[in-house]
Amino acid sequence: MIVEEITTPFVSPADASIETRRTNLCHAFTDAWLDYPRAQQILETLNALLKHPKVERMPNLAIIGKTNNGKSTLLTHFVGMHTKTDVPTEEATHLPILRISTPAQPDEWRLYDNVLRALFSPGPRREHVESQIDRIALLFDRLDIRMLVLDEFSNALAGSGNRQKAFLNGLKNLGNRLRVPIVIAGVPECLAALASDPQLTNRFKPMDLPVWENLDLCAGLFQGMESSLGLLESCDFTNKKTLRRIIHASEGLIGEMVDLLCRLAQRAIGSKEIIDPDDLTPEALKAIGWIRPSDRPRYAAGI
Repeated sequence: MIVEEITTPFVSPADASIETRRTNLCHAFTDAWLDYPRAQQILETLNALLKHPKVERMPNLAIIGKTNNGKSTLLTHFVGMHTKTDVPTEEATHLPILRISTPAQPDEWRLYDNVLRALFSPGPRREHVESQIDRIALLFDRLDIRMLVLDEFSNALAGSGNRQKAFLNGLKNLGNRLRVPIVIAGVPECLAALASDPQLTNRFKPMDLPVWENLDLCAGLFQGMESSLGLLESCDFTNKKTLRRIIHASEGLIGEMVDLLCRLAQRAIGSKEIIDPDDLTPEALKAIGWIRPSDRPRYAAGI
């Protein structure tokens, strides 16, 4: 497992000041790609879809995972592999992948409008959906767009059942017209929305990003991160007590694990210079303001 795309110039911790190491750590994992086996499997599937020849019913993909478990980061990495930016410019002549956010409210018109706005071609508020989809098809052909990606697909769960149904019909119509793979990313509940339409259920193959529970995989991930934590001492990320406590505190979500390790490293820089099991006791976690993800709604509500 490796960490890629860390833009902060490498300076040996031993040669850097405490302030510099803390500053570098703040930026070290911003937009960094953490490479691990399941992510590679999904990337391989995405690359195969991108090369898929046009057929009447194109294969689609649903990337499913809990909040803060790497879905958006994976999509950002994938888009970056094939384009310099996932936002087209007026001068663009070729855009392999178009990535948009799912509308905050499930609505066919809003779905098409999000696509058009991402292509710098919004229409009037009362534009008919047939006109919208005609213009989308024209732009997809002109820019040779070969895949549509919808992030934050959990937004499709908002609203009434009728609105969800209309939105899903719009998504299905879009796939029928464009004949490009459609990729959605969302929480597990999104599968229930897809299941309401048997045709969509058949078209979207689910691939999950499971929570992290395997100690060996976690050890490999953390060891790949260690050089960017800025600590003077080597952490024993093979220690099972350390691993289990990190998994428990983060609930096995990769974004939470990265955030937790960065907080622990910030505290260790200039003091003990190492992360060990003592930093992961309930008292130590409380001292850095750490709250397990599932407990945060209670704290936010003041319970």
